[in-house]
Amino acid sequence: MAGLTVCLEVLVILALFSSGILYYCVLYKFSIMAKRMRPDVWERARLAVPDRAPDLRGAYGLISDRKLGAEVERLDAQSMALYQKARRWLYISMTLFMVVLFFGLYLSLNK
Repeated sequence: MAGLTVCLEVLVILALFSSGILYYCVLYKFSIMAKRMRPDVWERARLAVPDRAPDLRGAYGLISDRKLGAEVERLDAQSMALYQKARRWLYISMTLFMVVLFFGLYLSLNK
């Protein structure tokens, strides 16, 4: 039983790592497209979020801010697809992080 839970935890950690990598790749692609399509909205989004990597900061601002996110809906279909994919990978990564946290707590309490 302990071997199974450790194996599951390792698989979830690997999935978390890969989903995080995919999230940042999609976020970067979205930032390039958003910067090219809507430079005015891009600049406001970049300034709305605390210091991070400049391209990722603006893209995260567009994803997280509701007012700026409403302006994203005016982008073309390809940009909207990247926007939705970035949000999806963000939620998947957060969920997997919570699963890893749960497994860690479960294993630490059952020893």
